[in-house]
Amino acid sequence: MSLLDDVSIVVTPNGYKAGELYAVIPVPTEGAELVTDVDFLLTGTQAENTTGTYWITGTGWTISGGVLIGTAGASSFCSSVGLNSVINKRYVAVITASVSSGQAFIYIGSYGQYETLSNGTNTYYLTASNVNLISIYKTATCNCTIDNVSVKEYTSADMDVTRATAATRVDENGLIEDVLANVPRIDYTGGGCPHILAEPQRTNEITYSEDFSDSSWTKSGTTITPNNATSPDGTLNASTINFSAPSQYLLYNETMTTVIGEAVSISIYADTNTSDFLSFGGATPSGTDVSNVETLSGGFYRHTVTRTFTVAATTTVQFIIWDAAIGNYVIWGAQFELGSYATSYIPNFGTALGVTRNQDIFTRDGIGSLINSTEGVLFVEIAALANDGTFRNISLSNGTTGQAVRIYFRNQDNKITVLIGSSSGASVTIDVTDALSFNKIAVQYKVNDVRVFVNGSLEGTITSVAMPVGLNKLALDVANNLPFYGKVKQLQVYDTSLSDTQLAALTS
Repeated sequence: MSLLDDVSIVVTPNGYKAGELYAVIPVPTEGAELVTDVDFLLTGTQAENTTGTYWITGTGWTISGGVLIGTAGASSFCSSVGLNSVINKRYVAVITASVSSGQAFIYIGSYGQYETLSNGTNTYYLTASNVNLISIYKTATCNCTIDNVSVKEYTSADMDVTRATAATRVDENGLIEDVLANVPRIDYTGGGCPHILAEPQRTNEITYSEDFSDSSWTKSGTTITPNNATSPDGTLNASTINFSAPSQYLLYNETMTTVIGEAVSISIYADTNTSDFLSFGGATPSGTDVSNVETLSGGFYRHTVTRTFTVAATTTVQFIIWDAAIGNYVIWGAQFELGSYATSYIPNFGTALGVTRNQDIFTRDGIGSLINSTEGVLFVEIAALANDGTFRNISLSNGTTGQAVRIYFRNQDNKITVLIGSSSGASVTIDVTDALSFNKIAVQYKVNDVRVFVNGSLEGTITSVAMPVGLNKLALDVANNLPFYGKVKQLQVYDTSLSDTQLAALTS
């Protein structure tokens, strides 16, 4: 029997669009029509619906010629009643709207999840927060018409993706590529199969991260020739730096307040792997440094240095590029960010206060039909971005931390914990050789029978544990807390227990 016979959710780095990462399994399905207006038939104050439900029009809503019309003057709802939605169930709504002023919104559940209506015929995906199936809400200044309303139940494990800003990734050709807001990053760093990249919010404080000829960069015995070499993004926008004498430098000063125990990371792309090419300048407060040189495609390397401060002061932190000898190098993409490790490149073309990339958020709720709360398996193939002393969760839950099945990186180096229930529930902690490399972890959960397999071997069991209830959410966090920052190659949910042989095969 194939493992695919029991799998209910499979999420891999495959198809995606803005705001959504597609699951391989299950194939999205739509239920029967629940609400359809056809022509908004009106009886008194109620617009009767062809499915037997009806619409109640609030102040400023009228129906004429089979169309719902909203006029400015008052903010109010037009609500469909007589058919209850199911809390946490997902719905797909198709609506034709024309909004000439103000705004109109579609709600699933009163004051629950909503989307702003756009002109034309559009599709919206929402999760019910209570028993009112659908409402159209308009602001006091809104003039609009609404027609062709359709609402159906929607079953899908496609994950919602939220990141309000643009970002970068490494594409299949090894080039750094811009990615629009809310588009998941399918990243090919390291080559081979891609992974889903989830990072924390970071800001690149360097005002001109690619223009080293700008006056914000201090030059000593160096000559900068901009835009005369191909950069890691594949275009002619890298600079050549020439050191005319040994130990000359290119310097960037950042004024900041350092805190004992907090860290700053600096990074730059260059065509040399000289280990001390990038460093903190001598005026930088003291601390503990960790340096790394990452080999990239096209003859480039990314140099990173992180300093954890041992001094608290309001001072200057110096980003310095230098060479002990005379030479010419190609440089591109400087970054200065608060944090204990360097993240993906954030371009800055002149924003003095820095450019921010928001946190990546991946969730899917309203999928209780795909998750068995009594027994099942959560399987992931994941790598950490760093051993950074934080908890980073992937979970099945009911939207709370008390009812959950979690796999997470601990706040200790190279440790992964499986936790059933609340933070005081039953858990198993496993040591892995390297959390920064990909590890395959599967937790099989069942009353008094929890087994944890890692990279093909049984690594822990729990023989006394109650199961969480109402599991209906899959997320790269737990109840919107302790988000997962890392790389995900595979994410699968099984709605039944698996044998030890199957679990070993799954994680090998």
